[in-house]
Order: sequence, then structure tokens, then C-alpha cells
Amino acid sequence: YKIPIASYEPVQEIIDSMLKKEIIRPCNSMYSAPIWPVLKPNGKWRPTVNYRKLNQQVPLSRWPMTQLDQELPKIKVSTILSTLDVASGFWTIPGHPDDQHKLAFTFGNRQFAFMRCPFSYANSPAEFNIFLNKACPDARARGNIIY
Repeated sequence: YKIPIASYEPVQEIIDSMLKKEIIRPCNSMYSAPIWPVLKPNGKWRPTVNYRKLNQQVPLSRWPMTQLDQELPKIKVSTILSTLDVASGFWTIPGHPDDQHKLAFTFGNRQFAFMRCPFSYANSPAEFNIFLNKACPDARARGNIIY
């Protein structure tokens, strides 16, 4: 896929940072999802990887995800409301070494694989939700919503 020329340098910087943080690694895989840079409202580029074909092939997690429409009524009776956004939270979850090659993508004539849960992989939300529930086991009992 051809990507916008203006995105190349900023996306390369992001990829270099992801390599340093060991979020991705160079690889040689038979898999390769297309990457597409998206311009965010703040004018910065975000590289996105299109895992649609992979997502159609993987068994989906059966973890019972929080249903926000069922949780919202609880907010109406709350006296204190706060939110916590875990920036790049999926990247805290390691990918299984046997599956990392499936999360490959190509950029700038090089191929990389995610070592951590990528944002567009079908099971990343469930895996992150499992992580949060394990990290905060008493949160729901105290009236918190993990979503």
C-alpha cells in the first residue's frame, strides 16, 4: 500500500520508538498486514495496522466484556465521577511468542512484528480487560466501572 509521503518521517520516528520500547521487533514472516497512517485531530500521525484478514481467522476471546450501556445508569447516581485513560494500555500485554509472527506488518521495505497487543487485533480489548480485572480485583465491588 502506498502511504502519504508527509506521513513517512513521523511514522518512521514512531516505529523507531516502538522498537526501542520492545513493542515491535524486526521479523521475516509469511504474514503481513497493511499499515496505514491516520492524521489525528492534533495534526500528528498515528500508524494503524489493518488486521481485518487475520481477525477473521483467529478464535475470538469469550471473556465477558463490560457492557457500557448497562453500566451508564450507575453513573447517574454517582456523587464522584472520574476517568482514567491508560495510554497505550494494550502495549502492556505481551503477545505469545508463538503468535507474534502473525502480527507482522511492513513499513519502509522492512517487516516488523508486534511483541505486545496491537490496537487493531480482535482480541486485544478482551486481553486488556482481563489484565485490568486482575490488576484491580476489588474495583467492581467498590462501584468502579472497568471498560
